[in-house]
Amino acid sequence: PAANASIYDPSTGTTTIQSGSSIPTAANGRGGFALKRPDGKFLVVLGNFTATTNIYDPISNTFTVGPSLSGNAGMGASAILNTDGTYTIVHGASSVQVAQTTSSIYNPVRNTVGTMQAGPTLTTGANCSFTAIPLKNGMYKILPGVADGTTGSATTMNYNPTSKQFTAGTALTTTLAGCGAFVFQRQDGFWQIIGGATTGGGAQTSTNLINPYSGVSSIGAPFTTSPAGK
Repeated sequence: PAANASIYDPSTGTTTIQSGSSIPTAANGRGGFALKRPDGKFLVVLGNFTATTNIYDPISNTFTVGPSLSGNAGMGASAILNTDGTYTIVHGASSVQVAQTTSSIYNPVRNTVGTMQAGPTLTTGANCSFTAIPLKNGMYKILPGVADGTTGSATTMNYNPTSKQFTAGTALTTTLAGCGAFVFQRQDGFWQIIGGATTGGGAQTSTNLINPYSGVSSIGAPFTTSPAGK
């Protein structure tokens, strides 16, 4: 892939392709995402199985080179906010659906050049559809995503944003969280997990619920017709 960006105008519903300093300094691809810093600028993780990041200034509409990750970012790359204001950036897959357990620590105030500090090691490799679910006790329930290839996983982790540590969690009750999995919070506070693809990329009809207080998984209402895939 090549570096690219567009500006979306919500008043007209149109996009304008950007060029020059208004696009990333390197190719952006799988696993790319952005997080907003306290100064209003954005750290842009370019993904594409590289350690490259950019800093995006929305006032000047420009991208500049940012600090490098301590490892390459791919599918499933994501950021978790820690209690001290830093972010744990999970690297996701190191190549096409090859999960990895590495992460970086990003300080949005101090970390402006060089290479980020290596972060905590995950107990299970992160991949496509990695998800961090915030719980009422301040912890996160982590769905690491695809185990290997296109096989969904019932494995979970717990993440403590104060100690910055991942620990093994209790497995999901039914759903295998694979590519295409996503979660949403219901009105009662519970998190509904739509599982996405299972073994071999096949769709599934099962869902799970996560209790926001205990983090415990239970069986959710299944789809009655069309199953969910990637």
